Amino acid sequence: MKLKGRNLIVFWRDSNTEDFTTLAYATQCELEVSADTVEVASPDTGAWKTYKKKRKGWEVTEAKLMSKLSEADFIAKVASNSMVEVMVASVSDVRQDREAGDYAPDLHFGKVGTAIVTRCTITGNNGDFVNVSMQLLGSGELRDILDTGYYDSPFCAGFLEASAVGDIDLSAMDYRYTRTAVGGSYSWSNPVRGFYLWVCVPTAYTQPSGFSSSGFEVPMTTYTRTIDGTAYTCYRSDARIIAGLHNITLTT
Repeated sequence: MKLKGRNLIVFWRDSNTEDFTTLAYATQCELEVSADTVEVASPDTGAWKTYKKKRKGWEVTEAKLMSKLSEADFIAKVASNSMVEVMVASVSDVRQDREAGDYAPDLHFGKVGTAIVTRCTITGNNGDFVNVSMQLLGSGELRDILDTGYYDSPFCAGFLEASAVGDIDLSAMDYRYTRTAVGGSYSWSNPVRGFYLWVCVPTAYTQPSGFSSSGFEVPMTTYTRTIDGTAYTCYRSDARIIAGLHNITLTT
């Protein structure tokens, strides 16, 4: 699968009690991994230089359009000594009608590590949008997303053609979350008129007691299924849903 630049996104969070989130209007992200080298010499090396690797390091650079004044608070993160957890990962289905916070890794590519924010640059050119760029310097190991276990048992939601719980595929759902507390408001987009809304929550989590949209109840039917060794409680809308962006509230 060829990966386009728009499908590579930087996620981050301040603590492991939060969801990973991304920033709106991102224009560029870059992950650089490097290794220090040292020249070694022995009777066997002869006339040619020989090297070996020592310590490894990594850093992430992200640029975005500034969409609100509060984003100037990124400067405070440079002054702070606190760490952030950062993830560079691929996502699917990038669309203008999706909120930045609704993206989740599609698990095709993803690297995760702890970092400090070492630079924040806010640039404004006459006649152009204000741009914010940040540099995050990795502190410690850079891990593969599949090794973290964060998405082993995700809370998932999406619009699917399938009407039977046995036919759904979690990887086909657009929205995946690491949070265990599923209550709250979400913006989910249905790309095709007539698809059902599916919400699948690991059975070990606190389950939603109701679903609503714009103050009106969304009737859902409950199913159970074990997926990849995890017991899930899945909810499917009783009616097929029109295409477009839907604001759904889960009550717990």
